[in-house]
Amino acid sequence: MTTDAARGNFPVHRNLAAFARWFMSQPPSAWLLPAYATYEFEAQGSKVSSVVLYRAGRYQAELFMGTSAGVFPDHSHPNVDSIEMMLAGQIDFRVRGRSVFPREVFEKNLSTQGMMVGVAAGATHGAIVHDGGGAFISLQKWREGVAITSVGLDWDGPPHHSFRGAA
Repeated sequence: MTTDAARGNFPVHRNLAAFARWFMSQPPSAWLLPAYATYEFEAQGSKVSSVVLYRAGRYQAELFMGTSAGVFPDHSHPNVDSIEMMLAGQIDFRVRGRSVFPREVFEKNLSTQGMMVGVAAGATHGAIVHDGGGAFISLQKWREGVAITSVGLDWDGPPHHSFRGAA
């Protein structure tokens, strides 16, 4: 990792995986939060809230949390590559229509904490949030020339509602 003064002296990462490793090694005091960092989304009756924890250059880390069970329909984010890291609860992630975790994880109520799921820009994906809700961090690399907001606003899929709040 190097820094680039022309971009505001932010760390420059080789790729999304390098950013993910770097971010997860940082203390919260090193996070760079934008002025407007909170969002709420509702899709087919399921709600999730997010807060942007870090944004610099084309990279962003965004925490998502849902407090109840629900289904998020298949959709894509055309301008964002991401790595989703599970934190809490039982979230069955699907990428291109297939569950990424073995069935026994949910049958036996095993932890997915720390497991990661890569989602390429434009790849369809969705999730089933099981009873009790769940949380994950979305580590993102946004394409050049695109305004960086929330990955939930870079949405191609069934209609959903979004609400933006201030930090």
